[in-house]
Amino acid sequence: MNSLISDYVTLFLEDGTIDANRGSVEWEVPSSAYFFNSRGGMCLVSLADGVLNSSVTSHIVVGYDGALNATTSEIGSGDLLPVNDLGVLGNFMLSDNKQFSKTEPIQVLCPARPQKIRLYFIQDNKTPLTISGSVTGAMTLKYEYLSPEQEAAVNHAVSYNKIV
Repeated sequence: MNSLISDYVTLFLEDGTIDANRGSVEWEVPSSAYFFNSRGGMCLVSLADGVLNSSVTSHIVVGYDGALNATTSEIGSGDLLPVNDLGVLGNFMLSDNKQFSKTEPIQVLCPARPQKIRLYFIQDNKTPLTISGSVTGAMTLKYEYLSPEQEAAVNHAVSYNKIV
């Protein structure tokens, strides 16, 4: 989807509440940060852009807490992620010059205009990235609002119909 009705929220790691053991950062976002306050209750979120500093030395998976239509499958895995039902927004792939580049954006369905945003940063060996003063960066999330017709279609698709 490429909606003209979108909000962009840029989050700096050092401005959030860091849980170093889980590799997560949570930010409180005031409603004034969103321009389109009158839109519907659902939207698609994607990682529009981001940067992590060069002290990070592995590939990073960025997960969104609160995704409605995305999850991680770990059935039979003895090496579990720190949170269940983590919606992956993308991967930062470490290149030779320690710059990060992202793959094609993943759009995850979520409640619109969240007041709290929590992102998880998981290393390629499934361990949380230890976020401390030496790890800095910023993530820009794009929230694309569904039209009333699209929202009705999503609601209809997940409603239960009696099978005769």
